[in-house]
Amino acid sequence: MCGQIIRYLMVGGTAALAQMLSLIGLVQLLTVSPVFANMLAYVLGFLLTFLGHCYWTFSHHSSLRTFLFLRYMLVGVLNFFLNQLSFYFFYEALNLHYVIALGISIVCVTMITFILNKFFVFVC
Repeated sequence: MCGQIIRYLMVGGTAALAQMLSLIGLVQLLTVSPVFANMLAYVLGFLLTFLGHCYWTFSHHSSLRTFLFLRYMLVGVLNFFLNQLSFYFFYEALNLHYVIALGISIVCVTMITFILNKFFVFVC
């Protein structure tokens, strides 16, 4: 289980970095609003985490990948709303820099999604 948590954090950290860099690029280079840019960047992170968790973290090589993806999408929708709500709160209500707001948001939802992925999505 400890190795699985480490792999989960590595996959999630890689996806979080991709999301963060995408957010910064969209805001700085394309002048997209931070709240909308976070939505777009989240999709990239979502796809990266599904692939990483499916093939490495939870090593789920079954033929039910479509079923897994649908369950993962359900958790992803919940995660998306938690991420967006917390990002909006930290960015708009508390007036934090958008990069800091995203970092705090990611940390806030990480453990919830680990539990849901382990016991709902990638159940063996």
